[in-house]
Amino acid sequence: FGDYPEGLFLSHYVDKESNMTLVATQMEPLWARTVFPCFDEPAVKATFDIRVVHLPNYVALSNMPEVGVSIREDESGTNWTVTSFGTSPKMSTYLVAILIADFDYINTTENGKEIRVWARKDAVKNGEAGYALNI
Repeated sequence: FGDYPEGLFLSHYVDKESNMTLVATQMEPLWARTVFPCFDEPAVKATFDIRVVHLPNYVALSNMPEVGVSIREDESGTNWTVTSFGTSPKMSTYLVAILIADFDYINTTENGKEIRVWARKDAVKNGEAGYALNI
């Protein structure tokens, strides 16, 4: 983990006058190898089965739709949410994306497909995310 946007990193923001932290990935150009063992070459592709363990008040996002959510208790009695995502198509490692944040979303449906825009809860509440949804 680091605060510089390489591999898996922390980022800080303010929402509703509270200091917040999120976890995100930036795998390009060659930082995927700092997150998991891989051949970090565009010509080498693989499918990915992503499962993220996070605090229950946060949301986890990845490349594929969520396919399952469960709760696990650790040895100290703390409950954690486990979010599982569908298997990705074959893709390069630098395309793998993970986000863990206290975000909310707005959505619309176009041609039978749901489109979501995720943002800080305050930004969604104040209508600031609507522009991205209407492009």
